[in-house]
Amino acid sequence: MTAGLVASSRCVRTAPQHGRRCLPLRQRARHTRVTMAATPPRPGDVFHVTSQDGLPSWLEIRPAPKKVAKGSGFVGGSSSSSSSSSSSSAVDGVVSGLKVKVTLDDAGQPAHMTPTGKADDLPANLLRRAAERWCELTKGSDNPEAFADMVRSAATPARRSASGAKGKGIQLASATRTATLKTLLEDVGENAAPWRDGDTAAATRANVSDDGDDNVDVAGAVQQAGELAALLAGQRGLCIVQLWAAARPDEAWTHNPLVVRLLRMADKDDGVDAVLSIATRSGEPQAISLIVHATSPVGFTSRAEALTVMGAQAAMVPDSPKDKATIGRLLGYPCEAVREHIVHTHNQSWDDSDADQVEAKLAELGDVELPWRQEAPRLFAKV
Repeated sequence: MTAGLVASSRCVRTAPQHGRRCLPLRQRARHTRVTMAATPPRPGDVFHVTSQDGLPSWLEIRPAPKKVAKGSGFVGGSSSSSSSSSSSSAVDGVVSGLKVKVTLDDAGQPAHMTPTGKADDLPANLLRRAAERWCELTKGSDNPEAFADMVRSAATPARRSASGAKGKGIQLASATRTATLKTLLEDVGENAAPWRDGDTAAATRANVSDDGDDNVDVAGAVQQAGELAALLAGQRGLCIVQLWAAARPDEAWTHNPLVVRLLRMADKDDGVDAVLSIATRSGEPQAISLIVHATSPVGFTSRAEALTVMGAQAAMVPDSPKDKATIGRLLGYPCEAVREHIVHTHNQSWDDSDADQVEAKLAELGDVELPWRQEAPRLFAKV
């Protein structure tokens, strides 16, 4: 077996990545701040937007839909943008499961959003299998569509703003450009460590916006998406995506268009699968996550199943240090990052005997190693 992530070893080792040095997103934002602030939104750009009533959302700019010119007589005839006369002052986008028309201000930045319909971007196959598992586990629900509706309902901030505006749309108080999927995939391809190795690499993730607004956590925009991208590139074996949480419904990752697009890639990837993890209290579901994992070697599948038994969630941290360590190591984080998380972030004790017990449990689940695939999937090239 080549050097890689081995279940029985305490510290994770990964094969070195080659290529040019990655410029961290923090530095990239600072170097391009003036240029990006002056650049009008382009298809693929993702913004963190806040409505005037204080509700945050993620907005992705989409290409304007094409329509066949009248009188062309055939589908392949000349086409024109649906926003022909207003193309310079409005663009199309998607936010929280809604298609929107985005009006730009005098500086060419998003200022107002008007919902124009639903954008059902959630991955159909993954969602269907998750719904079937949900019905099986809850023992009383035989309606998979009810589960899908619950997941979609998590994308609520923009929906509440839209309904509260009584058809007038959503006036934005702020709009901060974060990252595009293309640049994120480039960063992951050059150096996946920030999205693979946990807290020890946190300093390399972006935490300032491109326009200097330090109140917007850009790392939050790209962390979960970057972990999914690292998984698809073969540099991670598993990751957790929060679908719904009763206590924090607005924090589900179905809000984030970067995450949704990568889930759709995973949905089409034969080397990737997913299982449902449900956390309950007094028999009632409190949170639902999707454990996305590589299917080969089988050790990744075993780890995903172990996470579901624990009811592991992205939005919920267990009280027990041992449970924290077990979940972290099942997800492939290095032992140093796990120790840092327990001792310094949560101020709990952790020693070698505790670590040995966790590593023994991992050893029973089979060996795994990274990278589990040598090349990023072809889908990356289409972004």
